[in-house]
Amino acid sequence: MHSPRQRFGLPGLAFCLFALLGCGGHGQAGQRDAAGLDDASSEGDAATDGPADDASHQDADVSAPWQCPTWGTRTTVGSIANLDILEASGLAASKKNSGIYWTHNDSGDTERFFALGADGSNRGTFVVSTSQQNDWEDIAVGPGPAVGETYVYLASIGGNSPRNAVYLLRVPEPTVSSDAAPGNHPVANTVRIDFKYPGSESYDAETLLVDPRQGDVYIVTKHGASGTAKVFFAAAPFNDAQPRTLELVHTIQFPTGGNNNVGATTGGDMSPDGAEAVIRTYDVIWLWHRADGVTWADAFKTEPCIVDTGILTKGVEPQGEAIAFAANGKDLRITTELGWNASAKEPILAYPRQ
Repeated sequence: MHSPRQRFGLPGLAFCLFALLGCGGHGQAGQRDAAGLDDASSEGDAATDGPADDASHQDADVSAPWQCPTWGTRTTVGSIANLDILEASGLAASKKNSGIYWTHNDSGDTERFFALGADGSNRGTFVVSTSQQNDWEDIAVGPGPAVGETYVYLASIGGNSPRNAVYLLRVPEPTVSSDAAPGNHPVANTVRIDFKYPGSESYDAETLLVDPRQGDVYIVTKHGASGTAKVFFAAAPFNDAQPRTLELVHTIQFPTGGNNNVGATTGGDMSPDGAEAVIRTYDVIWLWHRADGVTWADAFKTEPCIVDTGILTKGVEPQGEAIAFAANGKDLRITTELGWNASAKEPILAYPRQ
């Protein structure tokens, strides 16, 4: 177990990241102090099953000031068994099906998404349509128009060429049978929600966040070389027939140190209680906390925590683009794209919270 880390501003984080990347420190779940992140851990070999809450999660003093979480050793908990998943670009824990995660391919696939067991086992393919999908980059589970129901949101927001118009597909969260053989399952009642960036602005984006409290949508743009990530917002509900114009609410400046992978945002998620958000790049995982009564527009202006660094540069993942809070709402799961290699299986990595 590692000692709690204190938060500090992005300039300080930049110093820490550069020190880690330059000196070869592991950085994963390390301590923070005034000088930066210590090389406090290395990758372990033992697997961990993270979904169940333990006493340390339940006994926290809610009156204490919030501090950056501490994390146990990063471990491999499984691999994606379904060989139709060739570029896992997003990940989200199901709120309707215990132990299930949703994922999807990047561009090049048809409009479908996949159910995974916590160990990556194949739990079925869910078909929106047989049409070619348009650069799906992330997935989220959140509220929608029907009270008490949860929905899967699929984000067509990416593109090597920036886009002014983007959209989400919203489908009622399917039920995953515990005994049925994995196969193809059509989904119904799909709704397309169209957005556009202000004016003629165009962006590439790979991060979708859906607030589990209100159902509001946040799309975070990707700018690898500059490390600039713009956070755009649209308030729920989404019943408009016309495209909604996204509102810029904050710009995050990630440190890059000349390494495009540090600042290129590739995925994100919000905790089930709506109090935390994670955004990952190819190389770093960042976490924000939202205090009670604070909007996410303001929460993203606060100092983030580093969960891990060196994910790409130290060979942990070749092209990590997916991240999700685990089913317990505390731990984290990540996975990677491996390219269109039909014989490969993407590993699923876990970050257990202490």
